[in-house]
Amino acid sequence: MNNKKFSNRYNRITTKTPAFFILFIFVGISLFLYLALKTKVDVTQTYRGNITKSGSIYELKTDTNITLFKNSGFIYINKNAKMIKVSIKEKSFDIYILTANRAMDLSIFTGQKVNVEVPYKSVSLLKKVFLQGGKNS
Repeated sequence: MNNKKFSNRYNRITTKTPAFFILFIFVGISLFLYLALKTKVDVTQTYRGNITKSGSIYELKTDTNITLFKNSGFIYINKNAKMIKVSIKEKSFDIYILTANRAMDLSIFTGQKVNVEVPYKSVSLLKKVFLQGGKNS
């Protein structure tokens, strides 16, 4: 009986005026915009290079200078096979020192041409999806 009174009262309040519907829509859109502006996404640039090992240090030699926004990136030969997260430190103009959680992971890439994905800026999700259309510009 009490449940029926509640449902009758709820129906009367919500159908009498569109205020609750408008409030619901306004809160939903506001929450979406707030979360889309606050969520940051890294924009990455892919570079080609060779990994060599000198002593116990793994070095990455690239053709161009890498713009380091964060001191981390991903190394892979085939994106669908194995990707390893590494920290990157600049040694000289085109040589970088790589460290991974496990040094064994980097040993499989030694002496091979690899792709290095490095974030170069961070943008809001709203800008990335709606204003840029998902492109890296």
